[in-house]
Formats: sequence, structure tokens, C-alpha cells
Amino acid sequence: MEAIHSKTLLDIENRVFSLPNLTTDTYDYQHLLHVTSNILTIANSNHLDASIAKTCALLHDHGRIISRVYGRPHAAEGARLAREWLNDYDIDPHIIDIICEAISYHNQKKEIHAPYCEILKNADSLAHKEESFELGRYEQLRAELALTPAFNFHLSTDVSPKKCLIKERQNLLKRLKQLKKAGMTPKQIHQYRIHTRRLRAMLWLNNLEHKSKKAKKLDMLLKNTFQEFEEPRQLRVLYKFLKSANATPLKKAVKKRLEIAVPNVTTLNKTIKKLSIIKCPVLKYSDSSISMVHKFYQTRLSNAWQRQDQIESLHRLRIAGKHLIYLEALGIIKIDQPSDLTWLKSLHKTIGQLNDIHENLLLLTSLAKRHHIKHRHLKNPQLADYVSSEIKELKREVRLLLFTANLRMPYDVFFSPDNKG
Repeated sequence: MEAIHSKTLLDIENRVFSLPNLTTDTYDYQHLLHVTSNILTIANSNHLDASIAKTCALLHDHGRIISRVYGRPHAAEGARLAREWLNDYDIDPHIIDIICEAISYHNQKKEIHAPYCEILKNADSLAHKEESFELGRYEQLRAELALTPAFNFHLSTDVSPKKCLIKERQNLLKRLKQLKKAGMTPKQIHQYRIHTRRLRAMLWLNNLEHKSKKAKKLDMLLKNTFQEFEEPRQLRVLYKFLKSANATPLKKAVKKRLEIAVPNVTTLNKTIKKLSIIKCPVLKYSDSSISMVHKFYQTRLSNAWQRQDQIESLHRLRIAGKHLIYLEALGIIKIDQPSDLTWLKSLHKTIGQLNDIHENLLLLTSLAKRHHIKHRHLKNPQLADYVSSEIKELKREVRLLLFTANLRMPYDVFFSPDNKG
């Protein structure tokens, strides 16, 4: 049953198209037809109420059409006029609030709001594209993605979790033995980290519903070994960063530290031995596990969007995204739209670059406290300018990618009350 009675909706539509300055040859008349058609398509594909959606479209430009208010203020004026009209009918006050909220926000194309706000903005953006408007970057994204099915992934039936786990453990053992034998090149350490993260992603998915002592034991072993390689990795990232910033004195000091920062050989031998004999847990994946992953990722995304200046929120989103990326690479899950994998990888790569700068600054401070580098070298104007410039650019790119990710989320899940925090 629709939220607004069909007779009421028809009367609203007749009133709109009976306005004296809204004749068939005007832009506003054609624009309302475009937006209405678009919003009904979007609402139907996203399981939102068509009567609410259509009313939003019909009344969204009242501020311009009736009051002749142009630019940004026309949205607030349109919401005011829409409320006056809707109060003439027997419509639930909550429904009126939803419609007026959508109208008041419909020109804020760079922001993310509630479901009906979003579908009105997307329908309006798509109409502007159809009308050959020159669109800004954010509105262009809305127009491009408005009719694309929402982000979704499902459990694959092509891969055996057991065989996949055994194979990845063998790959990890191979990498560890190579590291022990041939030395620890950045490429080898990177490959080791990939196999470790793939294994841990598989265990994480299993543990959502089927916790086991074997899985916990294996995960703890992988986590502890991972930490052994963290200092040399961080120093390599810092060295590369300082090289790009032309911070020569600091770069030389970090290089010296890097030469002695290697994992403990005894620990490495113990890990190889334990990993060789440890029993692999039986992994159990289900559709309900995948549903939990959906909600987990969408909650992380919601938090990151609302707290973009907090590196911790961005980092938590990145970890959640890495699980998806590694599970997809293993063939455990399949992402429905190939383009979604592209923005997913780009988003988490860019957050990683921003996080690296944050960790680099913390590491420099730590090294100075331990007298591995001189405090006066930290007061480098060139380095400060480089950091400021990089952070500014990365934050701009992160915001755009977070915006894209938000547009791709299902409205009925992403905007649920549980995901507001």
C-alpha cells in the first residue's frame, strides 16, 4: 500500500501542472517530467515508496516555479511551499516531513542525506544530464550512478574454502622460507603480507558465525608473525616518503635504522615450524555470514563519511574493505558490478596513503625521542609543506571516493537508523 493515496497524488499532480506559468513549452514543465520519470525508476529499483518519490519530484522546484527564488535558496523556499500544499491533504505528518526534507536538500549534491533526499538528488542530476547541463564532478557522479544496481556481493560456489585455506597456508610457508633464505626485499615482504592477510580474511569471515579454537589459534599465530615485519615495513614506507619530500638528513638517518631493523631469525624459524604442523580449521561460510559482512562494511562506511577527519574511522573502514578485496581475490566472494571493485580498491589505497603519512609522522617523533634522529631535523619547512600538500590532496580524493561508495550503497540498508552513528 502506498503512503499517499492515489487520488491525493493525482490531485497534487493536477495542481502542479495547472500552475499558470507552467505550460508545456517551458523548461520547468519538461524538467518536472524528466525528474518524475527518473525518480520513479530509481525508487522502484530500490524498494522505496513510489508515491512519496513522485510527490518529491512534483514539488521539488516550487521555490523557483511559484516564488521565483533562484539558486541555493530556492530549495528551502520550495520545502516551505510544499508543506503548505501538503497540509491541505490527509497525509501522515511524518510523510510530509520526509518530502519537505528531500526538497530542502535537493540542491546539496555534494552531501549525503536520507533515502528520499538521495533519490531526488539523483533524479534531478540525471535530468540535468539529459537536458545537457554542464555538471560539477559530484553531480556528474550522481547522474552516472543513478540507475546502476546497488553495490552487492555474494558467496561464490566455485571455490572450496578448505582447499583455498590449505593453498594459502602453503603459499605463506613458501614466502617465509624465501625470506629466511634470500633476505627480506620489499617485494618479498609485500607478498608475505598479502598471503597473511588473505588467510586472516578467510578466518575472519568464518568467525562471524562459527568461532573455533583452531581458527583462533591460527589467526593469533599469523597476527604475531605479522608484527615481526611491521617495523622494517614502516621504516621502508617512511624512507620512501622522506625521499619524495627531499628531506635528506632525515632520509639518511632512517636508512641507517632500516639496515638493522630485521625480524628475529629465531622467531621466524619457530613460525615456520608452527605453521607447518598446525591443523587447519574447518571453514563454514553461509549467506547469513555475507549479510553480516554487508552490514559491517556499510556501518564502517557510514562512520567514515561522518568522521572524515578522524584517521581511526578511515582506518577501520580500510581494514573492512581489505577483507572484501582479499576474499574477492581468492574467489570466496563475487562482487556483482566490476566497477565496484575499482572504486573499492581506489578508496582503500588512498586511505592507506593518508594513513601512511599519519604513521610516518608518529614514527619520526618516536625515532626522535629514541635519539635515532635529531630533533632539529624535524623542523624542516620543506617537509612541512610537502606533508600539508599531500594531506590536502589525499583528503580531497578520499572524500570523493567515500561519496562514490555512499552512492553505491543500498538505500534501505545504508540509511537505516542502526547505521547513523
